[in-house]
Amino acid sequence: MTLRSIIDTIAFPALMAGQAAELMALLRQFDASQHWPAERMQTAQFTQLAHVLKQAATIPFHASRLKAAGIDPNAPLTMAAWRRLPVMTRTDLQENGPALHAPKVHPEHGTVSEVASGGSTGQPVSVRKTGLETMLWMALQLREEDWNREIPAATIARLGAEYLFLFPSTLRTLLAHCRDNAIRFPALRSVWTLSEVVDPDLRALCREVLGVRIVDNYSAAECGYIALQCPETDHYHVQSETVLVEVVDTQGNPCAPGETGRVLITPLHNFAMPLLRYAIGDEAELGGPCQCGRHLPVLTRIAALRAFQIIQRSRTDIEIIMMVARPLDATDETAVRAALVKSFGPEFRYTLTYRDTIPRTAAGKLRSFVCEAQ
Repeated sequence: MTLRSIIDTIAFPALMAGQAAELMALLRQFDASQHWPAERMQTAQFTQLAHVLKQAATIPFHASRLKAAGIDPNAPLTMAAWRRLPVMTRTDLQENGPALHAPKVHPEHGTVSEVASGGSTGQPVSVRKTGLETMLWMALQLREEDWNREIPAATIARLGAEYLFLFPSTLRTLLAHCRDNAIRFPALRSVWTLSEVVDPDLRALCREVLGVRIVDNYSAAECGYIALQCPETDHYHVQSETVLVEVVDTQGNPCAPGETGRVLITPLHNFAMPLLRYAIGDEAELGGPCQCGRHLPVLTRIAALRAFQIIQRSRTDIEIIMMVARPLDATDETAVRAALVKSFGPEFRYTLTYRDTIPRTAAGKLRSFVCEAQ
């Protein structure tokens, strides 16, 4: 299967010949960069990030933060300096809005458009993007196909349920129906999911009922693809060519493999509305080197936590109220409790509560910590 034929199987808008050639060139570049050592990838990321910082410095919100962190956009950037930069939150996006738009974007970056995100978090935001980012999104979609679809031309309509594409919540219902009615899809090769969180229990149920694996990705409207599932494991590979991803603990320190922390993203090609160390609202578990041989960083688990509020009810009781994409499984809840114990100590009793919404202040802000203890 050639790169050109893979492009032809994807339902992209009509591509000009030059655009198709650019996609093929990007795919060839990605084939090489997925095997780069971590040091080489970080160097490439910081080289690209330097251009983004110069653009961000034209926006007062970012300029003041860069100055406070001691970062000169015209000087070489170090990781230590980068980590001094404050985390950017969804509230920052909401409260600043158009003030975060770059005053000028180079015409070669293509048409500037706007996308909305955040319905499931209760914190809707709007982000500007360029045609360049759209091209990179298409290239990563092709990479996902190349990694995980054995027969790119196969579709349900053409070959009879070779692949299923659906939301995890819909898949869960379908699997229950298939199990109860002994329904199988003999030609099925894999099930592809999108938008919602996939938990280990759903992966196991899919293998049990349909005998195939789930192919998932981790994406967000604010930046496109963040990570793609490895073709050989259930892990996710960060798409380091287009986004700088950090996983940090409650003190803001980098997590080690096996630890779960807050996900911070920095799109490396958004010159219309730079997002620097943006807290996407998710938790992820950082993984070690992958057996597939790719050197792209690994996320072993994407947690479903979207927003939370910690309330100290008494001197001995702490409740954490969570908005989630789905109820956390036992492993996720264990990770949440471990993080609470690490932050507040083992002497408290912890209660986990799920809510569709979390009350906010009169100004519309979410208070992360509330003390009701007398």
